[in-house]
Amino acid sequence: MGSIDGYPDVVIQEIAKRLDYKTIQSMKLTNRRLHAALSDPLLWIDLCERDNSVLPSRTFRNSLAEHARISEDVVGQLNFERIWVRNPFR
Repeated sequence: MGSIDGYPDVVIQEIAKRLDYKTIQSMKLTNRRLHAALSDPLLWIDLCERDNSVLPSRTFRNSLAEHARISEDVVGQLNFERIWVRNPFR
């Protein structure tokens, strides 16, 4: 049986795009490599765009990231996984 370490993150993410949320969460718990690949915000942004979930505008996301670079007090990252699950305030 082959190791998952030989596959790039893109392959893991493309497989995850075809799964439901519960299965993705189960995959994240299997090992650190999968957890890292499935925690990438770009995966969750792609899933949000595919399912037409409402996302903040790109300019807002960029300004939030810029404020985080300037000030250490500001959190500069949105949780797109929660947005995709439609529970952003959990």
